[in-house]
Amino acid sequence: MKTSYFLFIFVLVIATISCSKSRETNEMMKPQTEDIVVNINNNSFLKNIHVTKVHGNIGKYENFFLDADATIGISSSRYYPLGEETVMAFYDPIDAPATKSAVKDDHAYEIQINGRNVFAPSTKAEDNSITSMFGKNVAFAIPGIIPTTKGGESNGVTLYAPEIVRISFPSISSEMNRYPLCYYKEFEVRWNADTANANGVIILIKWDGAMVFGEDYPDSYIYHSTCVSDTGIAVLSESMFDGIPDTAFCSMFVLRGDVENMELDDTNLRVLAETHDVLEFVLIRNVEYGLDSNQ
Repeated sequence: MKTSYFLFIFVLVIATISCSKSRETNEMMKPQTEDIVVNINNNSFLKNIHVTKVHGNIGKYENFFLDADATIGISSSRYYPLGEETVMAFYDPIDAPATKSAVKDDHAYEIQINGRNVFAPSTKAEDNSITSMFGKNVAFAIPGIIPTTKGGESNGVTLYAPEIVRISFPSISSEMNRYPLCYYKEFEVRWNADTANANGVIILIKWDGAMVFGEDYPDSYIYHSTCVSDTGIAVLSESMFDGIPDTAFCSMFVLRGDVENMELDDTNLRVLAETHDVLEFVLIRNVEYGLDSNQ
């Protein structure tokens, strides 16, 4: 329960860091539902519900949830399949006590990624240099935090930054089908595989109480997550949709990355490289197509 909660919090933190503008749902882009009949019965309504669950072992991604005074990394994200990619490097001290000078914002300009001072004013905006790091090993060096050898070489951290992930199925080709209708049984997900990524892929299903039909449940949420091999295809278990009602607005996050946690004196430091893609969809359980009952 705790791991799943922190997994979702981690996704939200990455989302907040990498998306500076809030997104508003355009009424013109809501799913086409004219051909759907919903069978309503006494079991069609639910009380407020709160569920967070991890299905199976998530491997190295457990390290995302260890306590840290600061997080350093690179991130790539896209919040719907036709949207723009946000690629960035970030340094995020988290409530660092004054005594932990190693994680103050003052050190941001000293951080080097692949030998570049990416947070310096002259290089901070060069997104292309960050994009080119994905699909390769990335070296992080933080003078003043990560000690150096006698020869002056950094004892930094090297991570594999997986290729930027893209969801390819369910497919979105235009704004008109931005919210596909997805049946909860044999739910197939496809993405661009990265054979060099040994950590697998996290798939997170999120429902925040929004419905296509009837009343929303603003006080409800359900989050299901699992880790699968990075083969480019997975068929999700029906249990990944447990508790989510028929015709619910849902989001699916597909995330992969690498992470190392370090203890330096009294400082806990997290270094990571991650990429994630998001697809919004309407969950289908008990609906019928073809409205004419006389046929």
